[in-house]
Amino acid sequence: MLDEDTNTFYIDNKIIQLTFNETIFLSLLIMNKNKVVDYKDILKEVYSEELIENKMIHKIHPLIHRLNRKIGKYVKIKKIRNKGVMLE
Repeated sequence: MLDEDTNTFYIDNKIIQLTFNETIFLSLLIMNKNKVVDYKDILKEVYSEELIENKMIHKIHPLIHRLNRKIGKYVKIKKIRNKGVMLE
């Protein structure tokens, strides 16, 4: 369960504190579970920026890495090359 008000993720009796951007990103993935979320949509939701010729994607990869470090043993975030990311 994700609590967007406190930026907290609860799973298997664990409490995991997230950053504001991680919370927005995870919320977007949860709403689109088992669907690919396009990089441009992630940028727009998390950073309020438009994708400019794939030059802004570098902002997303550290976010994915940090979130995987925190919750990766509980949920699987999969990168889909040149398309986006999905929560399985």
